[in-house]
Amino acid sequence: MPRVCVIGSANVDYTVALPRLPSRGETVSGGTLLVNLGGKGANQAVAARRLGGEVRMIGCVGDDTDGRRIRESLAAAGIGVDGLSLSREAATGTALIMVDAQGHNQIAVAPGANHRLTVEMVAPHAEQPDGEREERRAEQRQRRDHADLEGRQSEREEIDRQKNRDEAVAEVANRPRKADVCGSARHLPPG
Repeated sequence: MPRVCVIGSANVDYTVALPRLPSRGETVSGGTLLVNLGGKGANQAVAARRLGGEVRMIGCVGDDTDGRRIRESLAAAGIGVDGLSLSREAATGTALIMVDAQGHNQIAVAPGANHRLTVEMVAPHAEQPDGEREERRAEQRQRRDHADLEGRQSEREEIDRQKNRDEAVAEVANRPRKADVCGSARHLPPG
């Protein structure tokens, strides 16, 4: 079973299905409200789990009803939530979504606790067991050797990029956990 670690956002999505999207300053009535759990990270975690992956989620939600509901829902789906922190300083992220009959949308997001996630919060949960890390490196070497044999430069470059990302995650996971590790960059960039 493939192992997947998702570092990302988790929100409550309020979606209104409308016959058409409003223009600036206009109110369009007659829509249907749907309330779902979402966020790009949480959605990716659920999709990976449904495809059979062993998934864990790292992120930050509010220490509120919505945040607890997101944790419970992800855990019930079989997703590891030990890395999904609770923040008392910010509410759970919220997305306001309008969708018209053609599927076009307008979205506004209040990231809330998602932006409270720090490198120090991620590091303890981003570590991979040594065996898993070595297994990934062996797979990367094998794929690179195969690409070399077939002369596929773009695939070699993608393998190298993946290796660099893996090494960066390992570096973050192995950093000392002092308050000044990140200097003034205390939060992960949005994304």
